[in-house]
Amino acid sequence: MHTNRGLGAGGLFGLITLALTSVPALASAQTPPAPSDPAPDQPPTATPAPVAKEPEKKWYDVLNLGAFVDTYYSQNWNAPKPNTGTNLYQPYTAHAGFGLAWVGLDASVDPDPVGAVMQLRFGPAVPNLTLGDSAIPGGIGFVQNGYVSWRPSGKDGKLTLIAGKFDTVYGAEVAQSQLNFNYTRSALYSAQPFFHTGLRADIQVSDQFALKLLAVNGWNNTIDNNSGKSLGAQLSVTPAEGYVFSLGYMGGPEESDYVAAPPPAPGGVSPGIVRNVGNDSRMRHLVDIIGDMKLTPDFRVVVNGTYVTQTVVDPANKSDKSVSWFGAELLARYAFSGVWAAAVRGEYIKDKDGLVTAPNTKALSLVTGTLTLEAAPHKNLVIRLDNRLDLADAEVFSTLHATSKTQFTTTLGIVAKTN
Repeated sequence: MHTNRGLGAGGLFGLITLALTSVPALASAQTPPAPSDPAPDQPPTATPAPVAKEPEKKWYDVLNLGAFVDTYYSQNWNAPKPNTGTNLYQPYTAHAGFGLAWVGLDASVDPDPVGAVMQLRFGPAVPNLTLGDSAIPGGIGFVQNGYVSWRPSGKDGKLTLIAGKFDTVYGAEVAQSQLNFNYTRSALYSAQPFFHTGLRADIQVSDQFALKLLAVNGWNNTIDNNSGKSLGAQLSVTPAEGYVFSLGYMGGPEESDYVAAPPPAPGGVSPGIVRNVGNDSRMRHLVDIIGDMKLTPDFRVVVNGTYVTQTVVDPANKSDKSVSWFGAELLARYAFSGVWAAAVRGEYIKDKDGLVTAPNTKALSLVTGTLTLEAAPHKNLVIRLDNRLDLADAEVFSTLHATSKTQFTTTLGIVAKTN
């Protein structure tokens, strides 16, 4: 007999258990992903990182500060008296002895889009720089530059508008000795405008062309001495790196509304101060040319020429006449190293009507030559030794007991500066 065994109780239980444990795995493998899930072969979409907000700048982050002290020893070998006077045609140095030219405090904010500049000067040289401003109540005589600026397109904009008192754009030399080649300033510098008060537009037309436009009170006037205004312009061209050529013009009335009356006839009574009739119609015109050439990294040459013509009253004929003067200078500086340098300056002025060579009031020709030795042992210290000879075709220079056609001076200038 054969025995039929079939599935026993244990075998049936094992099959059921296997079926139950296999169903979830099978269902998971066959179920497609939900529509909301990313495709299995693509990474999940990343959440954008928040953009960091640029921190607001503090006032001390945008404020530029600077200061300097300018002191000197000067020797006029003509030994003129009184010793307290300044060397003729050298506006900032006394005849002999130690002197403090001035101290300077500078603060500025770059226009982004609004900025401002304030430069204060204190010292014996200030009245020769600010001229009539030194007599104005309120302390304006201590302000060399004080103006607001606006660059509508921001710090990278091509147009900058300026309103206030600012240094002239004409001429090759400036008031601060440390920014020039020589310690003393030329006679031509003394005959050019120092500053203007009014409006100026600086336009960077392109990398090669820059234009400045001015509408101002005139030469060296914060409070205008007449009702007319002067208009000016300067075009600068940069044909190559290190070469800048500028052509400038300014025109406008410069005479005061009231002047001292001419001396009375013998036995007469002087009327004192009288109205200067027609002063707003008598114009002064200036043309200025500058060439600044950096021939090598160590050798730089600058040339400057200025021509001025003006209509004045001819006392003899009681009618208007035209007077004029012109001047030119050549400056060169060579740096032997980071410490040592030498500079030369030569100039010529022809003042055929005695317009700018005061106290001379007649025709005068003037030639000056200056040799400067420079040492800069530290980035904040400049030491310069000027030896200068002035030659005139008339005896305009004082000596101990008389006058002379020549003047020889030696000046040691020392400037400590922050930048």
